[in-house]
Amino acid sequence: MIVSTIQAQVSSATLGKVSRLFNASLTDCLNELLQNARRAGATGVSLSLTDDRHLTIADDGIGIANPQTLLTLGQSDWSSQTQQQEDPAGMGIFSLASRNVTVRSQDWQVHLTPEHFSGGAIAPVEFCGAIAGTEIGFTLTDVEARSLHPRVQQVARFYPLPVWLNGEEISREDFLHGALYVEEWQGLRIGVRSQSQWQRDWTINFYGLTLGQVLPSLCCNTQTYYVRVDVLDCPDLKLVLPARKEVVQDAFWTALTQELRRVLYRFVATLPHHNLAYTQWQKAKALGVDLPMAQAVLYSFGPAIANVYENDRGIPEAIADNALVFDIRDFSCSQQQVFWRAFEQANLAYQPLAPDVNYIGYPWYDRLPRLSQVRFEVEQAGVRMDLETWAEGRSRGGVERVTQVWAIAQMGDGSSYQEMRFPSDLVLVDDPDCDFDPVEQTLIVLSESARLEVEELAELLEVAYFVVSDDSDSDSWYTQQQDFQESAYERAARALLNEQAALLARLTMAAERHLRWMVPPRQKLEIRLVPSVGNERSISVTVGEQES
Repeated sequence: MIVSTIQAQVSSATLGKVSRLFNASLTDCLNELLQNARRAGATGVSLSLTDDRHLTIADDGIGIANPQTLLTLGQSDWSSQTQQQEDPAGMGIFSLASRNVTVRSQDWQVHLTPEHFSGGAIAPVEFCGAIAGTEIGFTLTDVEARSLHPRVQQVARFYPLPVWLNGEEISREDFLHGALYVEEWQGLRIGVRSQSQWQRDWTINFYGLTLGQVLPSLCCNTQTYYVRVDVLDCPDLKLVLPARKEVVQDAFWTALTQELRRVLYRFVATLPHHNLAYTQWQKAKALGVDLPMAQAVLYSFGPAIANVYENDRGIPEAIADNALVFDIRDFSCSQQQVFWRAFEQANLAYQPLAPDVNYIGYPWYDRLPRLSQVRFEVEQAGVRMDLETWAEGRSRGGVERVTQVWAIAQMGDGSSYQEMRFPSDLVLVDDPDCDFDPVEQTLIVLSESARLEVEELAELLEVAYFVVSDDSDSDSWYTQQQDFQESAYERAARALLNEQAALLARLTMAAERHLRWMVPPRQKLEIRLVPSVGNERSISVTVGEQES
């Protein structure tokens, strides 16, 4: 038969599952019992552990008037004020549902077993001498007994009442201790501090019960700032029942999250300066927080290095009148290195600054002149042409000149471009199809005026192309670098000198790397490799005393 009305009920089978409402850990049990003591108006909580591992938790609160409240799931005798402020679940005692427990309050006591909690047995109530408050006792396992002290320290650390363990008062502290900035909002205290100063695991303190709820954070001035929330009296903040491990995601939570972002921005407003992105500055404004613009500071420009583990952002600099933003992020490492070499040699009176897309929108940033276009020209037999055009027919010989051509955008009222030209002693042309030996495949274009040493060109090739492999089958970083340096030195010698010099350089480096360590001190090594019969070669090795 289909009924015409339905009503919410609690199935009797639910009682058989009460032991799974909580995780039954000692920490959960202590948390629930301390929260109940606080709600009962206690001025402190005392815990005592006997030699036979029996733990008693006693408070001096108002006590429990009706024993039946203990086993009535979802019902509690808390005052209407407590009900409104905290929305208690009336299930805290069920955190002990898997244990044998003795509860004593006012003038009665009762012994409870798991069968009593699940509704499988009736628990007789005994009348005894009256006491103030409530005592709850149960036996711990060996592991629980050994870890009791740190567990009590954990649950009492931010608890609002004093807690004693075997007569020793447990130290407590303010949940927002050390905060850089504190505000109060709708019964909550909100603090701001950096990650290095606060453990991020605990973000909300509900009268000593700490939660790891994810809250907003903000990166500013090389620090990441986090918020913490300490509950004073906030009935609108609801926790998921019964375990109270997370916050209910309702309309109040949405409003609180927005307020936490405002607090972070208001904290930033107290700093001498900030480096927030323009989009964050706009978000602050949309939330009603008027911040000054980010400080007019940019990192100095430095060319990219192929081995990303060695790249450095440089140092932040205040923007000068001769500032120029080098917006060449899309250039390859080799292009940036060649560009930077020519810039330094030209000794141009510019303050080289790196771009920062986060600042796009700030007027001070948008007005800065910037270099975003660089091309190379070569001159051969009096004919000037683009590098790409010359590279297609490079078999025609060397070049007399290499020129860098800049297009500097003058930002402000209508963008205009200023073209600049200045000489460069070399340029590197990458082979786009090379995937195994970039040094050997790279075309090194030298002007007639180039005066590079072999070591100088080899170092340039290293920063432009050396990338360490972290493959498990690869050699060590040091061995990879040595191999690359030898190849780069040989390639530089071939480009600046000749094939014979390159061969001599490679042989010298091989002997230095593989043979020197085997020759005893004050000994000399001579190796001769000479042609013999046919295509074979004979090797003679001589080791003798070094001449004085």
